[in-house]
Amino acid sequence: MPSGLIVDLPEAAPSTLVIKAPASANLLRVRHGKTTSVVLGSGDATKPGQQFTTPDAPIASDLDEGGNPMPSILLRVAGVRWDEVPSLFAQGGAEVFATRLGSDGSETVDFGDGSQGARLPTGRGNVAATYRVGGGTAGEVASGAIDTLLGSVRGVKKVRGAGPTEGGSDQDAESHLRRLAPTRARAFGRAVSAEDLVDLSVGYPGISHAATWNGDGPPGCACGGSGLHLAFIRTGTAGPRPPLPPEIDSLSGYLDARRDATVPLCVCAGFVTRPRLTAELALDPRRDPAVVSATVAAALIDPEGDLAPDQRLLGQPLDRSDVFAVIHRVTGVVGVTSLDLPGANGELGRRGALAYELLAPSTDPSVAGASA
Repeated sequence: MPSGLIVDLPEAAPSTLVIKAPASANLLRVRHGKTTSVVLGSGDATKPGQQFTTPDAPIASDLDEGGNPMPSILLRVAGVRWDEVPSLFAQGGAEVFATRLGSDGSETVDFGDGSQGARLPTGRGNVAATYRVGGGTAGEVASGAIDTLLGSVRGVKKVRGAGPTEGGSDQDAESHLRRLAPTRARAFGRAVSAEDLVDLSVGYPGISHAATWNGDGPPGCACGGSGLHLAFIRTGTAGPRPPLPPEIDSLSGYLDARRDATVPLCVCAGFVTRPRLTAELALDPRRDPAVVSATVAAALIDPEGDLAPDQRLLGQPLDRSDVFAVIHRVTGVVGVTSLDLPGANGELGRRGALAYELLAPSTDPSVAGASA
């Protein structure tokens, strides 16, 4: 929140120029999503291991003070709150439940058998849940975009977003999960080495890339000097983006709780660079040039392709040969007449990247072709 300037005027207005200072009031933190209450089903004490699936998706989660994802679901059985646990194993007769996340973001609620968690008591419609639906990167909007109340609040006439919203994260795609599995196995929830810091960071909700190095930090980093740095990139609605200051603070606190915090570490924002490729192609004369050129353009921006941001690392350079390889995989391409990769130089035609820079082609390459 911007700081205000308070000036005492005990006698008269000041003779010097009055300085205007920004001030904010009536600020309220908001979370993206809609709160929903539903009856999940009816308990039956004769049945072990009952399960119910939420009718809504995706179910939103929040981050606690330690940066750990916490589901928003609140479950009551016959009006009594039951606690969520990671697993029903060895829970005895405790009144607890576990959840499993579905591919669409819904949650399946699992209850015990009497030995691994309590059975549900018999009752009609006695299992109810309250949760928030929504969340994700769709909730990241510009400053001032929030200007409407869904309902009415006495005394409130108008609302306006005081700043850009941040911290949203979508459910991990399968390709990202494949990368996360080994990183979580390596880190085991604690950081001993610099590699562990990267593994923990990419497993944090919403983070797509991270890198560590010893040396000078990026412009504007918190320490403003040289030492151990960790830079990261987040996933946004329009693709990868640098993190906002609150997101940097959130990850920093999360890492500090899992490492030796007496060792100085500067957590900072990574940069995203998207140079625009321009290519002229020699094509098979038997094929439609427009179709082949469009196919090449699509291959260059394929989200699962070799040049996609998700497939690249912070600090990884981009070579003209990387682009050639993608182009020549397209049927109908005979050769590349010219290829412009802005910033590339040297014998290899390499576009170098800084340790904290994510380098990937832009989403609007210029591709043209003519028959060979």
